Amino acid sequence: MLSRLANTNVAQADFVAKIVDFDGSFYIEQAGKTIQTSNIKDGDIVTLREDAQIVFHIDDDTKAKIVGPAKFVINKKAQ
Repeated sequence: MLSRLANTNVAQADFVAKIVDFDGSFYIEQAGKTIQTSNIKDGDIVTLREDAQIVFHIDDDTKAKIVGPAKFVINKKAQ
């Protein structure tokens, strides 16, 4: 969920990135449990199997493509 803060240009989101495309197997672990979602939240662990790939949207100017095998965490930038 994306929401605007009153009287600012800052947006807050309950996710860090959104998966917009994928090919192959990947897993998202949140609070120790494997979940099915397209939203990557702060601190989620993403694991891609060999030759799997995901493309995710971080903000209006940033998309990223990751090719497996890979295991990574995306964290929100500290303010």
